[in-house]
Amino acid sequence: MKSVFSTILSVLLLCGCSQKHTAVVDESVDIVAGKDIVVRDYVVSVKKRDGSSIEGVRIVHREPDGKETTITADTGTLTQGRKENVEARPTDEKTQERLRVVVIHNSVTLTLSNALVQTKTQSGTTKMMVEKLELAF
Repeated sequence: MKSVFSTILSVLLLCGCSQKHTAVVDESVDIVAGKDIVVRDYVVSVKKRDGSSIEGVRIVHREPDGKETTITADTGTLTQGRKENVEARPTDEKTQERLRVVVIHNSVTLTLSNALVQTKTQSGTTKMMVEKLELAF
């Protein structure tokens, strides 16, 4: 009886360890009012969102050389792309056999009206008004 129990336990352990497991990484972007959202090397904040309408938009981008660009707009619209699942392969062959990685991502497009673009560098600040500015993330 002991050997039968040991054999069954061993088989169950081997079957459990040999299964391929799935890890899900959600990299999808959702713009939420009142919350800073980091998208790549941009920080996006919106004071108010009602569906696709956004208000109080502020976007900051810092480059390694110290250059900082800030984009502000009173109003704009948001277009949310559909979510897509992309399978990523781990670099280690043993991990590839046991682990399946699914990355969820989407695109977001912000269309801003009368946006103020300010760029600060060591030599000073430049300002530019843009009637319609479209940013895709």
